[in-house]
Amino acid sequence: MFVFFCSAIVLSVFVCACSGFNGYRTLATQDSKSEYISIGSGTPVIVFENGMGVTMDTWDALFRQLGHRHRLFAYNRPGYGGSYTHPPLKKAVDIAEELRNILKKTGHHPPYILVGHSMGGIYINLFARMYPHEVKGVVFIDSSHPEQYAYQKKHDPWFEIGKFAVQGKDTAYEFGFMETIEKEFIQAGQFPQIPLIVLTSGKTEMAESAKTRLQWLRFQDDLASLSKMSEHRIVKNSGHFIYIDQREVVIKAIRKVVNRVR
Repeated sequence: MFVFFCSAIVLSVFVCACSGFNGYRTLATQDSKSEYISIGSGTPVIVFENGMGVTMDTWDALFRQLGHRHRLFAYNRPGYGGSYTHPPLKKAVDIAEELRNILKKTGHHPPYILVGHSMGGIYINLFARMYPHEVKGVVFIDSSHPEQYAYQKKHDPWFEIGKFAVQGKDTAYEFGFMETIEKEFIQAGQFPQIPLIVLTSGKTEMAESAKTRLQWLRFQDDLASLSKMSEHRIVKNSGHFIYIDQREVVIKAIRKVVNRVR
């Protein structure tokens, strides 16, 4: 997983090709289009942010198990599926702002519980800092860390290969965020004191060295320190895609945060 923000990209494409949502909805303006899926009812709204290189279809199995008891929302960021925006977004905070606008315009009002995998964890981390009164809980699934890019660029020999593997012409803008991501987090303010569960993969990825694995665990510990109401769990027998390898662990974590909020 440490090769880049979304390692095992071939696995992710394979998984997404095997399943998918029915009933996409679209929010369109003159300069943008956003694909999203919304199921279930009630409050809070559980909002899913997928990692780099995969579409919202990646959450299909989780939606099938959670949708009958919770209100769920997922979407495709610009460049994924049929979603786009002109001009392209220039900062990671733009993703958080765009997500909030989509939620409001589609009738999904706070409170929110945010669930983010890999690079998606960066975006929900910012969202929670920018709109702390709207977010009541967070689940990080092997989430990226704001200092990760700088570390990998300097220390990880697989960095450029991993970067090339997930870069498409419509999603390349996300790499432009990385140079200034640490400054964006400083400006975004503090993470709110809300229920937080951090799930970390227990398996070492094929391209990971002992050094990069240790640093990944340090980053995960740091994420868990964001809130005094946090839990950190190393998920044994799971790679980077914990919600595929150990789905019940993720479902249990989401429900635990929901129950705390309620």
